[in-house]
Amino acid sequence: MNATKYIDSEVIENLKALMLEARFPVAGAFTGVHRSFLKGTAMEFAELRNYLPGDDLRRMDWKAYARSDKFFLKEYESETNARAYFLLDTSGSMQFQGRDKVSRLFFGKRLIAHLAMLFLTQGDSVGIAQELNGEVVAQRVRGESNLHRVLTTLEEQKAAGKEDLPTQLHQISRNLPRRSMVIIVSDFLTPLSELEDALQHLRHHAHEVTFLQVLSERELTFDESLSAAFRDLESDEVLETNAQAIQKLYLENLQKHLAELKAICERNQTRYHRVISEEALEQTLLNLIA
Repeated sequence: MNATKYIDSEVIENLKALMLEARFPVAGAFTGVHRSFLKGTAMEFAELRNYLPGDDLRRMDWKAYARSDKFFLKEYESETNARAYFLLDTSGSMQFQGRDKVSRLFFGKRLIAHLAMLFLTQGDSVGIAQELNGEVVAQRVRGESNLHRVLTTLEEQKAAGKEDLPTQLHQISRNLPRRSMVIIVSDFLTPLSELEDALQHLRHHAHEVTFLQVLSERELTFDESLSAAFRDLESDEVLETNAQAIQKLYLENLQKHLAELKAICERNQTRYHRVISEEALEQTLLNLIA
């Protein structure tokens, strides 16, 4: 595996100082920079609670007792590394190429590779979702030395035909440890009612979810030639039409779809970022982790 196909070492060095910190608490087994629901003998004070028989008296808050004549124990919020799982959409539409002739799929692979490298650098574990025996699963790795396993999994993923993204999200929700970070890279050109149902399944399991929507400037402006043939990358069906005649309706429908997608994310406490495939990768990453 040639890592330079997906990883720009200069970009990584420029970004390593920036830490990716989860917005929601996540669970994990190692001490690090991510807050956890797990309570224990960590460094950051969380809250006071009433004393219960058998509690560790070393955690008693004697100042609170002096003020109230009641026994309270100090609870602490442990800090733990994240489990970050990536799901890359491999439907045929991810073959779409922008003006620079780079496909959404390849751009998505490079985006995931760099984010995975940053997670691994700070001690987090990373998994790339893949289909195995009809189920979407992800095996985690930790440590920069295991980056090649991430890249090998990405290299194996091909875009073709119709992919049922909502079904994949339901499957991965069942197969991941609770309270993980789940980052989905897709064009999200899928029925949104089904997508929201799958997103709610993920959130029900307390996963922190991020949607990274990869689109091209070509799609957002639709400045195609007057006479054009459009091929469905999932069904191979070809439609010949006058681009100027459908431009207004196309852009209206696209903006409606994008607005509803953002609304779904807001309703379900999900991060949403739109990334443009023609944009410089380092700038895209800076926008995501700033």
